[in-house]
Amino acid sequence: MLRDLMEMIMVLAFLPPDAKKTKLEEIERKATSRYLPVFEKALPSSQYLVGNQLSCADVQLLETTLMLEEKFPTILSKFPVVKDFQGRMKSLPAIHKFLQPGSKRKPQSDDVYVKTVCDVLDFKL
Repeated sequence: MLRDLMEMIMVLAFLPPDAKKTKLEEIERKATSRYLPVFEKALPSSQYLVGNQLSCADVQLLETTLMLEEKFPTILSKFPVVKDFQGRMKSLPAIHKFLQPGSKRKPQSDDVYVKTVCDVLDFKL
């Protein structure tokens, strides 16, 4: 489920300009009507998504919310439980360090990245 949402965001850079707007609208609609409500309901019962300890699912949800906010800065305003979860995750020392400028976290795909990928894969948009 998280991967579905992440993949929708990741492919944006590879879409033709006229398709990006439509895809952004679809992502926002699905995120706010389908995906985020599920996590809003699941998180109050536990600090983490799976059991009582940090898991890959928690890290993926954090990254997904960060990616969403890069595209839609106020998207979490209607999901306070998810926003609180994001804040807790961002305050964990290792994650906090990873999110700092200059870390190994990959930025949003830009035109240079898209060109490099297309050249390496011999792919035409």
